[in-house]
Amino acid sequence: MAAAPKMTRSLSLESMPLDILCIVCERVVECDPSRQSLYSFSLASRRCSIAAVRQRLRRVQITLETRKKLANDLAIWNHILKPHGNADYVQLVRINGSMRLEYGRFAPRTETEEQQDDEWGTDLNWHCDNDSVWEYGEKKVCTDVILYGGDRPLTDEEKQSQEAAWRPLVKFIKNLSGLKDLIYASTDQIPPCMLEALHLYHPKSRLHMRQFTLHSLFQLPNSPQDISPEEYALVTSPCLYSICPLLSNYDIQGRASFNAEAILQMVAGLAPNLRYVSIEVPVTFFAQMGPKPAWRGFFVNKPREEGSSEPTGNLRSLSFNYTKDLASSALRAWSCHTDFSKLHILRVTNNDGVDIIRTLGQMAAEGKFRSLLSVSLRLYPHAVADAMILDEEMAGFLRNMPPLKELQLTGSVAERTFNAILEKHGDTLLRLDFTPSRKHAAGGSLFVPFNSEVREIQKRCPNLRMLGLLIPRTNGNKDEVDIYRTLGELKYLKHIILTFDFSNVIHYTHGSIADACDDKLYIGHNALVSLDQMCETFKNLAIDGNLALSVFRVIATTNRLAYPSKLPSLQYLKLQSRGHGEFGSEVFNDNLADIAKWLGGTWVCTKLQEHGDFDKAVTKEAEWFERKFSEGKIEVIFDVTRPGIHSVKARFYRKVWQTLWQTLWPGPTDGRQWMHNWSSFPFWPGSPDGRKWVHDWSSFPLLEE
Repeated sequence: MAAAPKMTRSLSLESMPLDILCIVCERVVECDPSRQSLYSFSLASRRCSIAAVRQRLRRVQITLETRKKLANDLAIWNHILKPHGNADYVQLVRINGSMRLEYGRFAPRTETEEQQDDEWGTDLNWHCDNDSVWEYGEKKVCTDVILYGGDRPLTDEEKQSQEAAWRPLVKFIKNLSGLKDLIYASTDQIPPCMLEALHLYHPKSRLHMRQFTLHSLFQLPNSPQDISPEEYALVTSPCLYSICPLLSNYDIQGRASFNAEAILQMVAGLAPNLRYVSIEVPVTFFAQMGPKPAWRGFFVNKPREEGSSEPTGNLRSLSFNYTKDLASSALRAWSCHTDFSKLHILRVTNNDGVDIIRTLGQMAAEGKFRSLLSVSLRLYPHAVADAMILDEEMAGFLRNMPPLKELQLTGSVAERTFNAILEKHGDTLLRLDFTPSRKHAAGGSLFVPFNSEVREIQKRCPNLRMLGLLIPRTNGNKDEVDIYRTLGELKYLKHIILTFDFSNVIHYTHGSIADACDDKLYIGHNALVSLDQMCETFKNLAIDGNLALSVFRVIATTNRLAYPSKLPSLQYLKLQSRGHGEFGSEVFNDNLADIAKWLGGTWVCTKLQEHGDFDKAVTKEAEWFERKFSEGKIEVIFDVTRPGIHSVKARFYRKVWQTLWQTLWPGPTDGRQWMHNWSSFPFWPGSPDGRKWVHDWSSFPLLEE
């Protein structure tokens, strides 16, 4: 008789060694960077709480305002960290805000709360699963920044006052024996005493300057001066690891800035451990002040040393966020200061895309990018005629690149680029964001991936973890639902950003305002649409949490059915819309744009980590403030009786918008509640064409002025 198999006793969390539980906590954070799962884990039991302490206290954030607030904040942190040696667990400190000292300098810029949260979530990994990196192409470029240079140098008395104000924080940082990273996001220049503390007590730590500006290198054109000793110490610091400078030739006071020249010297080896540089260049009036004088170096009376003929820098990540004026020669200049063959990440945003992509293509053919893993390009042509050229050049660039793990393309990219992505990089891609721009799509001929293209992605990119796509919104009909089902067939896909395209939701006919009739509306730029089409458009624009949850469930359910041996991979879904009020490349209507913004919000759907059901998720509206801002405009657009509306035609259009709204979402129109009385429409999987609206519009003849 065969012996009965031995039963193995499964370990409970309480019986696991503490070291193993700590490793479990590390894996929990890796799977859920938001750390919500870690906090839930810590509440499971006292032993789990002890194990989670190391990860829970790994990061400390300090926001500067006043000396009193800083003292209170540090007292709280010391109370938390000092018992049981918890201070040893702190590996990362982030400093935000500004100390309110009487002699304060002008701040070059401030980070928004959203930017702070984004970067806080990145955990200093510029190669991470975070929206601030992944959605780089959607970030707004600083086009309206007013850049201030340096003020007068501080007196000895002011320096002593500054050191006294910062001394408690410096002492706090000295005592963090496990410190690895200091993110300095304050608008104040980093004080010398803090830099000295890093060099003395944490010589192997990494300093990340989120507001990098060398104030003493803003100089009157005919008055060159030496860089200040304090800022030269920063420039040459062995701890300096990453910088985010905002560059321009001049500041608002007319002083020439030599920060760009200084950064090139830093990259070439003056800052020995500098690895990450992300540059933004705003478009402001002082950019038009003409060329600036030649820089005489960090020290005016000391001759500049000639650089090596070979690039000596060792950057791993380089980002150019230029709205314009990034010359192709600038890329070549940078390649003379840092070895591009060692780059892992390259990001470029520019409105002179053709020249830039040609230069990048040449450099790729020369083998300069052989170590690149992640590329993000947001490039636009000067003219519509160049759009096809840019697409062709982009395809050539991608074919000359080594297989990439991450690729984000926004701008004039179309079919050639799409095919090159799949042919050269499909097998290795873990992240893909492909967002063609409508800006230069002649006649509305925008390349938008339909289900056939999504099916190609599913077949040829088997390892995708993250995907961002511009897809057509077609009223939830079979074609649209099929896209979601195909996305569900991507085995490992866990993070999806879908941008709904509205550029073709109205199939307008060409005509003038004189051609408008009973059921034809003139919406501008020689475009006429029927009222039935407009009603379909309103329905199409409506995006809410219910729609986001429906899309999430379709994708998750399909994934579960396609791969029954594993849990569905989808963790995060974001729905957003672009092209508000645009119907083709040349048609734009202000009223429709405001209505579209009101209806077409941005929604995020996140899987509940602790929930066993694979399709259970929580939804929330993102960027709600922007939509809230348009509420007043909506009230004006729909107010037929508003004083000052004397045009018969204007009153007619307001009546049309109101009637369209009432047709889709019947209800009382008194007060303001009606503006919120709308919802998205459910999918219609049984009808391949979706639901059509047919109405009698004869009661609303076009009125003449």
